[in-house]
Amino acid sequence: MKNTLSQGLYNRIRKIIENARGNIARAVNTEIVVAYWHIGREIVEEEQNGKSRADYGASILKNLSVKLTMDFGKGFDESNLRNIRYLYLTYPKCDALRHELSWTHYRILIDTASMIENTIAGKKGGGIAKKARLELEEQTGKKVVTAGNSLPPSKVIKKLRQSQV
Repeated sequence: MKNTLSQGLYNRIRKIIENARGNIARAVNTEIVVAYWHIGREIVEEEQNGKSRADYGASILKNLSVKLTMDFGKGFDESNLRNIRYLYLTYPKCDALRHELSWTHYRILIDTASMIENTIAGKKGGGIAKKARLELEEQTGKKVVTAGNSLPPSKVIKKLRQSQV
């Protein structure tokens, strides 16, 4: 039997399949990030229990981690739930999430912001970051909510430089 399959046809079909797989992966990543944002919101709202600030002694992450891991497998350890919580605190508006970024990208951003916050707090004391956040809130008339209730790293650094002049 003669091989009648043209290389052009095969290449076009191969390209369609590869594009579809790429689109599926991006859609899954987007849905995971959006789902994690909603989970983060639920955690924050439960922790705050109707108050404007959370009672930090009342942590639900450990118990939630055990139950979610039993039901859904890995991916819901305390550390990841903390990152999921920070995702919501860092991006309080779901529309601010970038669909081009995966959960891995957001974890890196959250970890980097946390490291910068901890470095600044360690060197200068936590008061400067809090003072900068409060000043920005006063100037803009908007509440600044990010991971650890501090400013985004770029704004913390800018405020620190301004306060040292």
